[in-house]
Amino acid sequence: MPGFAEHQYSYSTVGWRLLNCFGFAAITLFLLLPPLLALKAEPDAAWDTSKLRFVATGTMFCIAFGLALAAQFALRKGTPEASPVLTPRTS
Repeated sequence: MPGFAEHQYSYSTVGWRLLNCFGFAAITLFLLLPPLLALKAEPDAAWDTSKLRFVATGTMFCIAFGLALAAQFALRKGTPEASPVLTPRTS
């Protein structure tokens, strides 16, 4: 894409990218704290309110961290040679 810098994927940037992932997950969790802390368990539920909040908070952190990991480590810019274009047969 034009306008985007070329990313350098090397072993020297692994720590920085992991720190970015943790920061993204922490900021996401901070923004979601008000609705997470507003969760209340039902009176006859198996989990009490504190356990429900803990599990919901941990789940949101893990989801955000996983998405950040995928963005930092799994997404690569493709090359034109790597993805052949399929054309229909006309014969």
